[in-house]
Amino acid sequence: MEDFCIVPESRRYWVIRSERGVYLEHFLEHGFVAIGHLDDLNLKPTDRRPFETNWPTVRERLLARFESLGLKRRSAFAVVSQAKSFVDDIKEDDWVLVPGTSRIAVGRIVSPAFLDNETSYSRDEHGTELEMSFNLRRDVVWGPSLWRRELSSPLRRSLVANQTVFNVDEHWEAIYHALFPVFQRGEKLYFTAKLTSEAPVSNLDITAFLSLLSDIEVLSKGLQEGIDATNFDEYFRKYRERNELTLTTKAEFYSPGDIWVELLTQTIPAIKEFGWMPFAAMAYNMLFGNKKKGMDGVVDLKTRQRIWAILLDRIESRGAGIAMKNMGVDTPTKKVASLSAPQSGDE
Repeated sequence: MEDFCIVPESRRYWVIRSERGVYLEHFLEHGFVAIGHLDDLNLKPTDRRPFETNWPTVRERLLARFESLGLKRRSAFAVVSQAKSFVDDIKEDDWVLVPGTSRIAVGRIVSPAFLDNETSYSRDEHGTELEMSFNLRRDVVWGPSLWRRELSSPLRRSLVANQTVFNVDEHWEAIYHALFPVFQRGEKLYFTAKLTSEAPVSNLDITAFLSLLSDIEVLSKGLQEGIDATNFDEYFRKYRERNELTLTTKAEFYSPGDIWVELLTQTIPAIKEFGWMPFAAMAYNMLFGNKKKGMDGVVDLKTRQRIWAILLDRIESRGAGIAMKNMGVDTPTKKVASLSAPQSGDE
């Protein structure tokens, strides 16, 4: 189901720069990412076996090399630190972001670090032929690329650093919002909306759309209790008086811009093993024409029809259809299946 993702708590997120992004197309074509920090040591290839080393010895060798070239000792320490992060800190199933000149590639690490001295060839974003001989590598299954112009401010900020390898775990949410319309982490469910219109954003349109998102929370919580279009306002008042409406919003109300929504699941009654999540995810996807995608076997046909009937009524009551059209509200449509680790039996 590409319009929904459960975020693994153990996954980490890394940016890897390589020659100012020159080798991005090369990495995409050959299915790996590489750095050249240990190239000067003339280490033997590992024949794709995991690279293992004594880091104090590597540090001493690099220090000697840097001193022979008249370079600063602290630069050698930085190089070793970067290489060690690449080898030891990055784990399989972590995500890597590699900036190019105009876009950012996102991929999933699928191998330990290894040494490979074979030079490979490709072309850059402009068609110029180039060769790449960096020997410290990791295999990557590449997902979609994100154009720099479409990045949110938090995601742009996450890429600002001078190191070759650095961690961006604190920006995990911005990464997922760039890729998924709906995702879940722990007890929170997240929605992503993109404002694509170039026209100024109307406060009335924003209010109508955000109110509709609150309606989705009420709808999802009330399905077990018999909510429908005729008694919806009663349920809304009840949940509000009990302080059980948890929706919060982060937004860039530019044209274009982004709206990020967060819902807490802990206050919502469990519905068997799935809880309330499928109902909210389905209702949100219905706003964009996906009436049943990914929900067969999770949400039955009768329930889907109930959700759609209530949602249509709320869209009309809020004037949300016109608001969404005015703002050009849409969701990410990236091909993201490769970013999820295959489940048992899928391979």
